[in-house]
Amino acid sequence: MILVQKFAILILCTTHFEGACPTNEPGIKDTSLFATCDNLLMIYFDGVLQFEDEGWPGTDTYQWTSATELVIPSGTKVLGIECKDLGGNMGILASTSDGLVTNGKWQCSHNDKLVGWAEPGFEDSAEDFSEALTINGKSMPNIDNSAQWIWANQTYSWAACKKRLD
Repeated sequence: MILVQKFAILILCTTHFEGACPTNEPGIKDTSLFATCDNLLMIYFDGVLQFEDEGWPGTDTYQWTSATELVIPSGTKVLGIECKDLGGNMGILASTSDGLVTNGKWQCSHNDKLVGWAEPGFEDSAEDFSEALTINGKSMPNIDNSAQWIWANQTYSWAACKKRLD
């Protein structure tokens, strides 16, 4: 009887309440992400593109003056944020509703030839990824004030930064 009840709950949960079902998977539980970058932003969950600024790859529409909000689904293991700088200031700034913030503990790369860098199984190497460089910058609405602007290396106009969530 208990097995039948669990099966019925699983069917009901997956067919009628997609994304709201309980999970025992490692990784983050449903939480909101607030992110921006100077200038053009792309966001990945486990290597799958979730958001891309309209101007990508080269037209700045000043979208970096506000935060993009996305829900990170339960079980997500890697949060990846890619940014292209078009000159002047550069940086990635983000926080989640459960307290994760961009800081020097993120891993960042300036190697724009990496394939699959935001996937959970991607093997980081010391020459590709290093601790994020933190940059002074102003705070943004909806992003936690303790979040720091991060980048891979100030001599490059592209950065990919990620955080393992498991």
